[in-house]
Amino acid sequence: MLKAKPTDIVTYPALVVPGRDGEGLAELDAARIDALFRESGAVLFRGFGADLSAFKSFTRRFSPTAVFNESGERNVVDKETTIQTVNLGSAPFPLHPELSRVPWRPDLAFFCCQSAPTRDGQTTICDGVELVRRLPEEVRSWLSGRSFLYREPVSLKSLQYWLGVDRPSREQLANPPAGCPFRFEVGEADGLIYRSFTAPVLYDVPSADGPAFGNFLLFARFLLGRSDFPVLSDGESIPDFVVNAIKEVSDSLSVPVDWQMGDVLMVDNWRFMHGRRAIHSTEERLILTYFGYKRQDDNGEDADKVDLPPWRRLPEGTDWWPPGEGEPRAAKVGDLADGENAEAAPKPERPSLTLENIFTKPDIYFFRMDGEAAQFAHMTAGHFQESIFLDMRIKPASDGLAQVNLRNLLAVDQRKPVARLPINYIFHIAHCGSTLLSRAFDRTDATLVYREPHTLRQIGVEVAQTPAYPGMAPLTKSKLSLALTMAQKRYLPTQPVIVKANVPVNLMLPDVMTGISGSKGLLLYLPLEAYLLAILKSEANRSWIQGLCREIGWRFCKVLNLDPATIADLSIPQATGFVWLAQMRLFADAVKTVPGLKTLNAETFFETPAPVLEALAKHFSVDLDRAYFDDLTAGDLFNRHAKDPGRVFDDAARRTELEARKRALSGDLEEALAWTRPKAKAAKLPKTIGKTLIGKAPALY
Repeated sequence: MLKAKPTDIVTYPALVVPGRDGEGLAELDAARIDALFRESGAVLFRGFGADLSAFKSFTRRFSPTAVFNESGERNVVDKETTIQTVNLGSAPFPLHPELSRVPWRPDLAFFCCQSAPTRDGQTTICDGVELVRRLPEEVRSWLSGRSFLYREPVSLKSLQYWLGVDRPSREQLANPPAGCPFRFEVGEADGLIYRSFTAPVLYDVPSADGPAFGNFLLFARFLLGRSDFPVLSDGESIPDFVVNAIKEVSDSLSVPVDWQMGDVLMVDNWRFMHGRRAIHSTEERLILTYFGYKRQDDNGEDADKVDLPPWRRLPEGTDWWPPGEGEPRAAKVGDLADGENAEAAPKPERPSLTLENIFTKPDIYFFRMDGEAAQFAHMTAGHFQESIFLDMRIKPASDGLAQVNLRNLLAVDQRKPVARLPINYIFHIAHCGSTLLSRAFDRTDATLVYREPHTLRQIGVEVAQTPAYPGMAPLTKSKLSLALTMAQKRYLPTQPVIVKANVPVNLMLPDVMTGISGSKGLLLYLPLEAYLLAILKSEANRSWIQGLCREIGWRFCKVLNLDPATIADLSIPQATGFVWLAQMRLFADAVKTVPGLKTLNAETFFETPAPVLEALAKHFSVDLDRAYFDDLTAGDLFNRHAKDPGRVFDDAARRTELEARKRALSGDLEEALAWTRPKAKAAKLPKTIGKTLIGKAPALY
């Protein structure tokens, strides 16, 4: 009944089990499947016509306990068995095992195709054992015996769960109970409480001889642009030569699964990594997932052992929903008890979730869109000020997210339930002082500043990844309208609102500016050479460029009339020039056609901040005068790093660092300039950009 033909592990590392006419998954012999799975680590069942019901039954046969994946943009399809969709975005994903960034990594990953894409959108798989075998000897030796450290802020709810108390003491923080997989510490610079755990880089798996490699490294570096999660156990970043070697070999071993309706893919989540290629149409692709744990006797362990972690002690059919995961509010020093009888600080009252409040009260903050849900965080004016960014680094007033049906809100917004007031925008090309600029206006008695609203970024990425170029799909337009309605909320009608955008928002700049009549904006930029130096100075920034090109580079190619295949051949210095050029082309077009825009060379801001701030206050109708800005620029805000307040960093330090960078990066700089300058001329980018806020416009390139 069960047929299987193993193929070359390099060209297709999964056993393919074909179904006979009318045969269902339930008819397959579980022992035979298990034997095949132990042999290969990945099995594709094709031709069995699996639907949701068949998928539920099949997964529970091999994994009686599932784990909930809290990462965004997934829908729960069946809560009883914790079946979810894959991430519903369209961006390509680097290779990763599921949930390797947390201690409760599942043993098994199942995928079921309910609607197959007609093109693109393949899931990719890579054998981590074969990857280790193919690595250069010096890289394999370097990895051997090392561990990765995963350190991040912990939510208050998660902290309370693992320590077993509502207001833990510092002593309890330093001595977590047995069975807790984390260590906890207070961050000196920000006062947040961090959790951490370590995991070996190379480890043995039962289904293969030799160690395997599988972790969050490639996903973090090449999608998120992060080099700080994970790091080595001593806190140092993983060197580029190691990361690049792993990526090169894993790319060569990656094999696509061209989905067919009813396919089920069963993957050993310790041996294999998976990713995906860019998705052409999210509407036609529907893949279900189930992530879970083997029975303990399958792992050679005693299911009754009390020292097993909680996710492996659950009764069969009971799933692990990790407490506090996905909560945006990080625990902080103020949440700790000063003593046994210390009273908790009073929390601000959360407004009731009525339609009127949703559309009028800033404290009900439109945090993100997650599938069909609009999610709202509880904020106050002080918490907006405390949050450097309004993405996952947000610091809300209360735990938890309120959830409302997104399409219902879109319908209400189309009826224009409130009079929308103008918004002031800071558009920027990244790494050019926009965070510092926005923080200079962050006074709760004078303004309300929204720094990088996550919803606007989501919509910008949606614009980048859909083929309706140069227009915007109707649903996307509706989402943008709702996001602007939410972003214009303020505590007083006379209070100016300032929204600091981020890079994907530049793709829809005219739509954002004209979405609400009377809005004003600033286009903050750096000339080409200065921008190259700002990006190429660090590995984190270089990784960010790579991730950005994968995420929205296709649309940047459209802006510049380049073949999208161009991106694959760019070095990092060239890619940096590419990102700069596409954004400056967008800025140059917008300043000609969109009313209410001014431009600013960031170097002018760094050199003479007080006059710049005074001029921008007038442009944005903010009631702050020159005397205020003189005092402000003499203080800590302008003498410490905007994104890292614990670091002393004034204009003199910036200049010293800049000169050192020029010398160290001369080769990269030359390569980037040689690629970008001819492309800038071909794109007819002007030498200067007009409508300056203050000062003289510099030569761009």
